[in-house]
Amino acid sequence: MTKKKILLTFDYELFFGYPSGSVENCLLNPTKKIIEIMHRYRKSATFFVDVMYLQKLYEAKQYDTICKIEEQIKVLVKEGHRVELHLHPHWLDAKFEKNSWIFPTMKHYRLHSLEESKIIALFKEGKLLLEKIAREVSPAYSVVAFRAGGWSIEPFSKLKNAFLKNSIKIDSSTGYGMKLQGIAHMFDFSEIPHKEFYRFEESVLQEDEDGRFLEVPISTYRTTIFHKILRRIRRIRNPDFYRMVGDGKSVGGIKRNYFDEIITYEMLSLESIEPKRLIKFIKNDKHSLVTLISHPKGMSEISFNSLDVLCRLDYDFISYGDLL
Repeated sequence: MTKKKILLTFDYELFFGYPSGSVENCLLNPTKKIIEIMHRYRKSATFFVDVMYLQKLYEAKQYDTICKIEEQIKVLVKEGHRVELHLHPHWLDAKFEKNSWIFPTMKHYRLHSLEESKIIALFKEGKLLLEKIAREVSPAYSVVAFRAGGWSIEPFSKLKNAFLKNSIKIDSSTGYGMKLQGIAHMFDFSEIPHKEFYRFEESVLQEDEDGRFLEVPISTYRTTIFHKILRRIRRIRNPDFYRMVGDGKSVGGIKRNYFDEIITYEMLSLESIEPKRLIKFIKNDKHSLVTLISHPKGMSEISFNSLDVLCRLDYDFISYGDLL
C-alpha cells in the first residue's frame, strides 16, 4: 500500500464579520502553538497569507501589528513551512473603527468584481510583499501557489493572466463535491475531477493534460445531517474543547437547501474534529495525497490535539513545490 502524503494548509486571516477579531487570538497565538507542535515532530505546513490584510495595516499605519505578523512569517519560513498567496479583495473597502475592522460591503469579496488589470496588480503586489518578507530568511524564496478568498477561483479565465504574469503555477481553491451560495461565497465544484491533483488551462473545473497550471483540490468527505447533529451534541457537552481560539465572527449569509442539510460534502480540516475521526477520514480517502484546510483562528483545544496526533503518525508532510 502506498504511504499517505499529507499537505496541511492554513489560511492565515482574520474574520470578516463583526467583530473581525484580534490579531493575537486569530493569528499570532494559535499560529505560535501550531509552530510549536509541528517543530516537536519536524513536520511542515503551508500558510496561505492574506496579504491584502498586511497591505491594509500599512495603509492604517499599524506598524506594531505589521512587525509582529512579519516576524511570525519569518519564523514560519525559518521552521521550514511554506507561505503562499491568499487574496481577500474586500479589504479594499475595509475601515478600522473601535478596535475592529469593518467591512461595509462585500461587493469586492470576489476578485472577479475587479478589472483584470487590477487583479494582476493585486497578485503582483501581494507576491512581492510576501517574497520580500520570506527572503529575509530564505534569499531564493519564491511564491508558487494561490488560494482564492472564499474559494472564488471561477471563472478562472479572468485570473489566468494574473497567474501567468506572476509565475503562479498552482491553485488550491477547490474541493470535490463542494457547492455553496451566499452573500459573499459562490462556487460549485460538484463536477471537478475527483483526483488528488490535475492539470488545467482555462478552467479548474476541467482537466487538461497539457495545461500550464496544477489544481490541488482540498480533500473532502461526505457527511449527513445525522453526523452534524452528533457533532453539535459533542460541542455542547464539551464546549471548552471545541471553542475556537479566534474572537471574531464569520460573514454568514450562506444559503442551503433541504437536500444540502441531509447529505453534503465538507472539506477535511483540523477544526472541531476529534483525532480518531480525522485519522479515519484520512485512511478512508482513496488518494495517496490528502490535502487539509484549516485556519489559525478556527483552531480549538480538540484541533491542537488532532494536529499533535497527526504529526505523530508515519505520514510524509509535503508542500506544493514537491508536486511541480
